[in-house]
Amino acid sequence: MTITTHGLSDVGKRRHNNEDAFYADDSRHLYAVADGLGGLEAGEEASALAVSVIREQAEAASKAGSQVDLVFAVSEAHRAVCRLNRELGPGRDSGTTLTVLLLLKESCVVAHVGDSALYRFRADSWEKLTTDHTEAEELRRRRPGTRVPERFEHTLTRCLGQFVKLEIDHYYYPVAPGDRLLLCTDGLTRHITPDELGGEIFAADDPESFLKKMIQLSNERGGSDNATGVALFLS
Repeated sequence: MTITTHGLSDVGKRRHNNEDAFYADDSRHLYAVADGLGGLEAGEEASALAVSVIREQAEAASKAGSQVDLVFAVSEAHRAVCRLNRELGPGRDSGTTLTVLLLLKESCVVAHVGDSALYRFRADSWEKLTTDHTEAEELRRRRPGTRVPERFEHTLTRCLGQFVKLEIDHYYYPVAPGDRLLLCTDGLTRHITPDELGGEIFAADDPESFLKKMIQLSNERGGSDNATGVALFLS
């Protein structure tokens, strides 16, 4: 299977700094996106630190001749962000989402915390492979059919940096030639629907042109948040 990838991040139209971060390692087929929270430099530090720890864990695993353990790597990233919060002190707490993908021969492994996401586009359909850890999703799960206030859509129930034992979602999914995978922060999907993403991702010649077009469209529709994506084309 041939894999073509590209990662891209943009500050958007309304933010002064970019609190998103991404990691793309084609040699290890390891990819991640993180969306920092906390405002000012704190969120930016948290997301950058999280993807840095993922890289360090991948490098350590390679030196040991083993495959990176995604759950352990995300746990280490969480501990690092907690240490950052202790250094920042009261009133400057930060946190970050983190979604990590390890691509194998005919499957992928995913570790996920927060409301960044992984989508798989296949033929004429799409599937969101991660679950958002938000107040909105909690309400939908507990009370199906309930109308959820907009403010709950982006209120996290789980993120790296909280001083609690972190629960990490861990998934395995099959992949096949022809699939398109997209890791992204919620800033991208805030202005673009998955149906639109699906139409564009199969029309694109390569992941770079796809991401450039989607980020441009996000900005044209308001660019209310940082927007980040890592796209993988499998053939």
